[in-house]
Amino acid sequence: MTERLDKIEDSLKGVKEQIRGCERRLDEAEQRVSNTEDNGARADRLLTYMIRKQRCLEAHCEDIENRSRRSNLRIYGVKEGAEGGENMLDFTARLLKVALKLPDNDDLAIERAHRSLAAKPINTNISRSIVVKFLHFQTKQRILYKGWNTKELQFEGSRITLDHDYSTALQRRRKEYGEIKRQLKERNIRFRSSYPAVLRVTLDGGEKSFNSAWEAADQLKHLGITAKLSEAELMEKELHRRGWTAPLHGFTNE
Repeated sequence: MTERLDKIEDSLKGVKEQIRGCERRLDEAEQRVSNTEDNGARADRLLTYMIRKQRCLEAHCEDIENRSRRSNLRIYGVKEGAEGGENMLDFTARLLKVALKLPDNDDLAIERAHRSLAAKPINTNISRSIVVKFLHFQTKQRILYKGWNTKELQFEGSRITLDHDYSTALQRRRKEYGEIKRQLKERNIRFRSSYPAVLRVTLDGGEKSFNSAWEAADQLKHLGITAKLSEAELMEKELHRRGWTAPLHGFTNE
């Protein structure tokens, strides 16, 4: 009987030792899990910080680029090859004077003018824009606003439009609103765009501003407005959900 009890006691000691071993391993596993979670949280904060720094640098570079274009404007709709063999500076000055009905002695002080650097289109119905750099910012503004206030600009049978010379990044941000604008127009809802890439929509007698396409899509979904967002817009939306507001990008007119 005593021998059996000794065997049982030895077995219990072994079981207890195994349990203690399991407890130690469990404690170690819990500690490793806790360390992993802490490291993950730190990595997440660091990633958000790095993205924010990157976005700030991008915004700064974009602002510098757009400021360097302050004296530029783009002319859209001029038929490809309309300049013929004429000097591009002379052609552009003549184009603007004809379309805007400016006096012949109006010195526009155009410093440079050229077609956009995209490849020449094969389709003759498509034309590259003309980039014009004025010597004076005030002249560019005068020409641009006169163009905007003219009901319809015509040159040699083509309807042309004038606009700022935005950076590629800012053009992309403004185009993000394209689908939303189309749907607003279909619903006869008034809207307008302003710098740098802000959509202003008139609702219930008041005006609401949106700084991004994802924000506009979210706030206007009760009107049935939908939009397919780019990967960049979805990332910005996720960052905003985490409590971070991205800096505004793009053109300033200061």
